Amino acid sequence: MSETEARIQALLQAALDNNQQEEAIRLALKLGDRRFAAGKFERALDNFTLSTRLCRESMNDTYLIESIYKLADTYLMLKQVDKALLRVKRALELADRERDAFWIARLLFLMGDIHQVQGKLDEAQVDYEQAARRLQDTEQWAEAGLALGKQATLLMDAEENQKATVLFAQSITLFEKAGRPELKMRGLGNLGTAFGKLGRWKEAGKRHNLAMKLARQLKDREEEAFQLSNLGFVAEMDGEIEWAVRFYQQGLYVAILEDNRRLAADLSFDLARLLMADSRQIPQVIVLLEAVIGVNPGHNEALGLLKEARQNQILLTAQGVPMMPAVNDLRLWASRAYDG
Repeated sequence: MSETEARIQALLQAALDNNQQEEAIRLALKLGDRRFAAGKFERALDNFTLSTRLCRESMNDTYLIESIYKLADTYLMLKQVDKALLRVKRALELADRERDAFWIARLLFLMGDIHQVQGKLDEAQVDYEQAARRLQDTEQWAEAGLALGKQATLLMDAEENQKATVLFAQSITLFEKAGRPELKMRGLGNLGTAFGKLGRWKEAGKRHNLAMKLARQLKDREEEAFQLSNLGFVAEMDGEIEWAVRFYQQGLYVAILEDNRRLAADLSFDLARLLMADSRQIPQVIVLLEAVIGVNPGHNEALGLLKEARQNQILLTAQGVPMMPAVNDLRLWASRAYDG
């Protein structure tokens, strides 16, 4: 237990000993929030169970719905879905429309999460739609944007991509209103993906590019690499192979910097696929594919392509076809596209 947790726990015990129930409720919630944020869900559950019990005993309506909401959220994190759903339904029954508007909105969002886990996707969509509306009514802009984003993702999974683009665009506006650039960045990436599913590659690329630029501003290297990968895919689908190679190469550089070996392997394979058509690049293709297999020895496509590349190298060398020397240091090789 951290020093801060220990201090809050001591204050909580003192409040309980002195029958200061409202103070005890407040401290139990505070301690539960801290433990929930730290991933200590079992311990947070004890705190939220205590705050809920104290609210009922003292008939304290001020914190009751908040306590039940947090109890339900913790049950969901512990994968006790039925218990989470029971608490949400009970809280919605007890909530006062005016006094508890803030928590009702959050409860509907949580209901959507629960129904999604249960595979009740139509019900989850309705929940997220209602939650988004109520969250905006209570000026919880970021949460409203997240609710719209979850609804849009379900629509995209159902191949209703046009509707999804509308909701993703609305979510981005809400993230801007909330002053949350990191959420806007991810919203732009999602919107790009939705446009891509519609085959609207130019619009998809524009959103992925904006997301990538935001990632650079926020120094979020992992997201930057991911969006560069998306840009490469969009360019490839749009027939812009030179740009696809450039984006994949930039993404590879960032992935290597972040030591994201899985993404680096995926990008190396994409680069090898595209460069295979250029006989001058065969030696570099071999280096790229060997790197892929070093991460994933069972990558059958890479193994097959590597065999073909080695055979081509032997044949082209015998024919006297000029080839560019390979750069074995992929970080150095990829950096040329990034720096350039």
